[in-house]
Amino acid sequence: MEPDAPADVFLDALRGAWSSEDVAKEAMGNLTRGTAFDQVSVEELAAQAANAFEDLLNQWRAEHAEILTRASLSNDPEASKSLNLKAKKMAGQFLLSVLSQRGFTPAYGFPVDVVTFDHITGETGPAETATSEISDRLGGASRTLDIAIREYAPGAEVVINGLVHKSEGILPTWQSSTDASGIEDLGIHWHCATCNEFGLSKTNFPEACPECGASNLNWFRSLRPSGFIGRQRPHTGYESLGFVPSEMPKVSASGEPWVSLPDPDAGRIRVNSSGRLLTLGAGLDGFGYAVCLACGRAESETGEEEGNPWPTAMKGHKPLAPVQDADLQGGRCLGGDPAAGRLQRNVRFIHDAATDVFELQLPRGAKSGEALAVAAALREALARKLGTESREIGVACSRTRGPSDDPRATAVIFDHAVGGAGLSSRLAEADWLSDVLLQAAIILDCSADCDNGCPACVLRPDINFLGDIQARSTGIAP
Repeated sequence: MEPDAPADVFLDALRGAWSSEDVAKEAMGNLTRGTAFDQVSVEELAAQAANAFEDLLNQWRAEHAEILTRASLSNDPEASKSLNLKAKKMAGQFLLSVLSQRGFTPAYGFPVDVVTFDHITGETGPAETATSEISDRLGGASRTLDIAIREYAPGAEVVINGLVHKSEGILPTWQSSTDASGIEDLGIHWHCATCNEFGLSKTNFPEACPECGASNLNWFRSLRPSGFIGRQRPHTGYESLGFVPSEMPKVSASGEPWVSLPDPDAGRIRVNSSGRLLTLGAGLDGFGYAVCLACGRAESETGEEEGNPWPTAMKGHKPLAPVQDADLQGGRCLGGDPAAGRLQRNVRFIHDAATDVFELQLPRGAKSGEALAVAAALREALARKLGTESREIGVACSRTRGPSDDPRATAVIFDHAVGGAGLSSRLAEADWLSDVLLQAAIILDCSADCDNGCPACVLRPDINFLGDIQARSTGIAP
């Protein structure tokens, strides 16, 4: 960025003299009254905001510089061109969008990462003569990406305006002749088999886990969809709708230290207001999707790529979205030809966000099912204390490493709002934590005397994560 870039102008403004003016002090006092910042001076708040923004800006510039460096060092002209385009797109983002995506400004209450499901009508053909168009009958067919990854996933059916539409692929936001190296939203998701830490990389694959140093990392291709599309004629058969199973999100408060409870044998906690939240879509069988880069058509895989046959619907398929003349072979999409190199195998759809995360590491011997029950009870207790809806808070369970480097089941709660809403992080305060833990114990002692959770205690629609597919995709055993 140039010195007069919007980010630098904003940083200079944060460090300006405005915070010492009486009108600013009065206005900020009204905003912070009754909050955790009630006794913090405006000057101190401004300084903290400036320092946090400068850290974010330095991180952004380091990422941008790394992409440019890799582009200059590459011996592959196509790879170099792709990296330069990636850097240009990164530099052209709106400042407010970057701040929201990276958790600097709150996204709570704002429509962030919203994607649509669209029905394509007409015939496919060359892009310049195609009669295909997006139907305008699907007004309101939109979801935030973390929900759309499941509800609008290829193979799923969704009821809109009284008709059942089938999703058949993703909306291509690139030219149909583009290969994988030129697609910004393609990346690599890695997962450490030792400590269960995870991450998303667009520039380089880590040789070792940054959390524990282990080298046994698993990885797979990932793609952030810009939207979902379908072409099949809608119908009214509601009896058996196709659906794609939910998957437990991957959530982590890594980056913050573990803190032992007063009784160390009872477990440890850690809280991060900028924790990681990854929502994954791995298809019907948990092996991801085969995705045609030419037209966007996608189909669930039935196994890992090596030795696994192509999904039937991808062989010699007709284009889902209109494509160029050069990409058609007798009305068939060129992406259906293995030699064309336009088909990506075992791709997981992904949504990556920063949010407030709280983790409670349970004692040795606790199981993942127990951790999920504890997380659900913590959610109910925290929501009651905050006076908010429990649906504003998500739950998960994971396997982390204990004080003796032993595997531990861990209960996780997190804010659904991208960027966080300050809900889960309240448990960093000792008095809040003790109150919520006591209330969670009461909730788990179900008034209806249930065995496996019920609406009277912790059962909510999103607690359905311990199926076989989820166990495979997250490495969590019930």
